[in-house]
Amino acid sequence: MKKLLFVLAFAFIGQQAFSQIYTATLTNIYQNHPSGCTEQVLTKVDPTGNLTYNCIPFPDCINASSNYIDCDPTPLVEINKGLNSIINQGYKLISQSQHSYGSLYNIQSNGRAAIWYFAIP
Repeated sequence: MKKLLFVLAFAFIGQQAFSQIYTATLTNIYQNHPSGCTEQVLTKVDPTGNLTYNCIPFPDCINASSNYIDCDPTPLVEINKGLNSIINQGYKLISQSQHSYGSLYNIQSNGRAAIWYFAIP
């Protein structure tokens, strides 16, 4: 009976570990996007495949001096809120990556897309 209990427990834990990945990407908008966003979008994909979009504006920056550029923190605040909404559900960041300009995901002037992977610990 104990062996059966262990087998069922490990089967249940294994099932949960493979089904709890949450993904978030930050990309530029170049054409009509289903989100209705016009500049950048934070796309979140939950473990069931549902998509959630957060519109992120481009940062407005001014050259305050020759050594200092002052940027509006609003885009960073919106990205932080979007990622915190995932973390607040109990997910932890397990990996992040960037993809080169010209791939499926493009991001702003440095030509990279940010992708974050979260999982239930």
